[in-house]
Amino acid sequence: MSHRTQNWLGMAVVLMLPWNASVSHACTLFYAAAGDVMLGGNNEDWHIPLTKLWFVPGENGKYGVAYVTFNDHRAIQGGVNDQGLFFDFLAVRPRDVQPTPGKQRWTGHPLRQVMEQCATVDEAVTMLESHHREFMRRICIFLGDAHGKSAIVEAEAVVRKKGAYQVATNFRQSLTPPGQSTSRRYRTANRMLAQADKYSVDLFRRICAAVHQEGYNSTLYSTVYDLQRKRIYLWHFHNYKNVVVFDVEKELTKGEHIVEMPSLFPASPAFERFRQSHSKPAKRPASDGRQRRN
Repeated sequence: MSHRTQNWLGMAVVLMLPWNASVSHACTLFYAAAGDVMLGGNNEDWHIPLTKLWFVPGENGKYGVAYVTFNDHRAIQGGVNDQGLFFDFLAVRPRDVQPTPGKQRWTGHPLRQVMEQCATVDEAVTMLESHHREFMRRICIFLGDAHGKSAIVEAEAVVRKKGAYQVATNFRQSLTPPGQSTSRRYRTANRMLAQADKYSVDLFRRICAAVHQEGYNSTLYSTVYDLQRKRIYLWHFHNYKNVVVFDVEKELTKGEHIVEMPSLFPASPAFERFRQSHSKPAKRPASDGRQRRN
């Protein structure tokens, strides 16, 4: 298998999700900036228990990146680079996306190219807008940087942050204004950020806890990115008492390596039951097919 083909495996994981799975893939993303505080937060809600961190140092003019991944470590779901740019995917209802004349074709995994070559949200948006975005028919991309900017990139629109913070859940904000959203997770995160006296890692931890999911698709991990200080704060399987902190720049000096998230945390009977129940393909509960996109 060529390196280019392997790079696209991560995108294939996202693209091949059936719609009923995408409904349940209910991640929550948010960003806030004030003074020298620039923070990004994420809950990854899904049913694949083997979560990993993949550290890829920069070389040949490329930036180093820490990716969060699933089983195959190339199945990237999000990450942060050594310039303080972070991203994550959001599953949304499928929509046809037509090729745009004059746009460039990607030569590899789009978000690996973005993270390796872009230092800011503006640079990332420019790259995404200059390339074909048919691969985004059922995803949006959330971006935030160390300079106070964030944006949600959709297949045919870009929604930039207005004010001090931005929140995203599983709907296209170019079509459904946030004020009209019925998403409980969106409303909860938005309210907590609006009422905050200051932005902090602990506030972001509490938001992740408030909007976490349990059940067939659970919050597998939560990340808070301190984009100024290049730190990753990691919580596993919606346990917000135990945190592991990574210095991204220091970790990248160790060379390319992979860390399995469960190995970083104390043994958890709840996670072990979840892992065992998801170790084989299982029939989805009947109620999941009727699950609301909240």
